[in-house]
Amino acid sequence: MAALCLAGCPVKEKPGTGVRFTITDPQTSRRGYLYIPAGYDVNKSWPVVLTFHAYKPFGGAERQIREWSSTADKYGLIIVAPVLVNSGPQMPYRLYRISPSVEKDVQAAMGMLDYVLTHTAADPDRVYITGFSYGGFLMHYVANRFPDRFAALCSRNCSFNPGILNEDNARRMAERNFPVMIYYTEHDMWYIKDFSKTAVDWYRDRGFSVQTEVIPQSMMPPGWGHFEAYPEIAAEFFLSSTGLNSKLRIIASPQTGPAPLPVNLSVQLPHQLDSDDLTYLWTFDGQPLAHTPQAYTSISEQGVYDIQVMVTDGQGRTLTAKRKITVGPPGI
Repeated sequence: MAALCLAGCPVKEKPGTGVRFTITDPQTSRRGYLYIPAGYDVNKSWPVVLTFHAYKPFGGAERQIREWSSTADKYGLIIVAPVLVNSGPQMPYRLYRISPSVEKDVQAAMGMLDYVLTHTAADPDRVYITGFSYGGFLMHYVANRFPDRFAALCSRNCSFNPGILNEDNARRMAERNFPVMIYYTEHDMWYIKDFSKTAVDWYRDRGFSVQTEVIPQSMMPPGWGHFEAYPEIAAEFFLSSTGLNSKLRIIASPQTGPAPLPVNLSVQLPHQLDSDDLTYLWTFDGQPLAHTPQAYTSISEQGVYDIQVMVTDGQGRTLTAKRKITVGPPGI
C-alpha cells in the first residue's frame, strides 16, 4: 500500500472541464491552486471550498484539485487548495502544537481565500472548509481560529487534535448552529476512525449538531479504504446544509390566519440556480400537494402545518425549503 501511494495514489474521480490556476499569497510567497468550475459566470455568485491536503508525499494540493474538479463542475463550486509546507516527513506524526511555520501555512491559506473572494464572483456567505487525512489538523484549527469566516465544515477521513482548538470560539460557532459533517470509510485506518470518533464527541459535547457517516466498502481490504475521499458527499452536505438551500424561499400568502385559510404558495429562487428545466414537488404535512411553480391549498382546521418544496434543476441539484403555516380558530 505504501508503494502504491508513493507512486501517486491515483485519483479515481473523472477530471473536470473547468480551469485550474496556480496562485501565490503575496504576504508569505506560498503557493496554491485555484479551480474555476465549468460554466462559471461572473454575473452569478459561487460557493467556495477551501480544502487542506493530506500528509506528503501521500497527497498534495494539486491532487486535491484533481480530486475535486468534476464535483466542482457538477455542483458549481470554486475550489481553493493551498500547498501546506508543514504536512510532510519533516512534521511529527501528530500535530500537537501550532508552530510559527504552521501559522504561516494558515496565513497563506487565508490570504489565498481572500484573494479569491476579491478577484472572482465568489460568495463570502458560502465559504466552506474541508480537509483530507492529515489536512484535518489544520482544517479543524482554521475553522476554529476564524469562527465567523466559514459556513460549514466537512471532515473527510481526517486527523483531529482538540488540544489546538479554542473553547470560546467553539461556543461561538455552536451558538450560530455551525454545520459539521464527519465521515470516514468502513476500511479506513484504525487511527483515522479514532480521530473521527473523537471529533464527533468533541463537537457534540459543545452543542454542535454533527452529521456522521461511515462509507461502506465491502470489497476493500482493511486500511485501503482511507484513500477514497468521496468529495461528492462533502459537496452535497455543504449545499444542503447552508448553501443554495439558504437562498431558496417559500412565499406563503397568507402565512397565518383563521380557519378556513386559503393559502397561495410560490418560491423565490436563488439567482445562482440554473433556471432552465426546473421541476417542483410541493408537500403538505408530508403528503404530495403539487408539481408546479405555484401551489394552492385551503386549510379548514386549526393547527400548525408544514409546507415543503423540492426544486431540482437541469444539473440534478435538488434544493429544499420549508415553511410553517399557522391556522387559528375559525373567524367570525
